Amino acid sequence: MKNVQSIFDKVAVCLSTICVIHCIGLPILLVLLPGLSMIPGVETASCCPHGDETVAFFSMANFHMLMVLAVVPSSAYALITGYIQHKRFPVVFVGLAGVTTLAVAAILGVKVLGADAERALTVAGSTTIACAHIWNFSLCRKCEGCTTEKCASS
Repeated sequence: MKNVQSIFDKVAVCLSTICVIHCIGLPILLVLLPGLSMIPGVETASCCPHGDETVAFFSMANFHMLMVLAVVPSSAYALITGYIQHKRFPVVFVGLAGVTTLAVAAILGVKVLGADAERALTVAGSTTIACAHIWNFSLCRKCEGCTTEKCASS
């Protein structure tokens, strides 16, 4: 059970990192490599969060919603099973706050929030989720081989 939980913690951290790279790295990449927009058969994406110049190939309109759909179950499983081991509710609360922030950014999107606010919320939510999972993983490693009562009191 602990191995599966640690795998889900790591998956959630990776997904959060991918989100941050997508939101911050993609615009930088497109500025540095403007030739990417010249790839034959690749359309610009007027619906994407990074503006009209963003190449659709690199910025799917549904990227954030897909990430939320991947992050929510992996985070829920890892944080709940972690809580069962270490009994630290603040870890779950921080993770829930991050998932909520990420979901709000994905659901409201650029059209409601604007590109900068959507990007800021996505990065904040992803970073918060990653921090919660690193904290959860750390607490669960400390619980290795001990009983629930000992973990809760340490």
